[in-house]
Amino acid sequence: MKRTLFAAGALVLTGAAVAATALRPLHTNGEVLPNSCTTAGQAALRGTLMAPKTAVTRPDEAWRIVHALLCAPKTREARAYLRSHLGKTVEQLVQATGSEDETSIVTVDDDLVNGLQQAGEAWEAQLDAYTDEVTVHFWSDEASVRSRTLRFEGGKWRIVATMDASD
Repeated sequence: MKRTLFAAGALVLTGAAVAATALRPLHTNGEVLPNSCTTAGQAALRGTLMAPKTAVTRPDEAWRIVHALLCAPKTREARAYLRSHLGKTVEQLVQATGSEDETSIVTVDDDLVNGLQQAGEAWEAQLDAYTDEVTVHFWSDEASVRSRTLRFEGGKWRIVATMDASD
């Protein structure tokens, strides 16, 4: 019981540290972009998934993955949760100004899983939400836009694609 309380307390403190350092707005190209992990930002994203018009399959499960991708602290538990929603491979698109787009199928490993987590470093996130597919688009810094695509397959939401674009 004491270990469980300690672990829960550690997660709360870690989350508080993320909140204190990462929830600032992002200033880019003369614009101020809101952090997507604020209470209001999370409510807006969750509301999109829960909206009846989107008819997202198991929206609570999709929300937990989106939250883990964007806002959860980088912990062993969060990485294990994300890994449980990945197959053996994902499609990866990399775009850079002045370079050819590179699309590849990559093997899921620890580096990929670690790179998926933003830990509160996500701004102006938007969702494209459909019955069996959800894509979250967000700024990860002043020069980079990313997306993560989830697909409902085999009775479960899975992370199936990533996109990273930068100047």
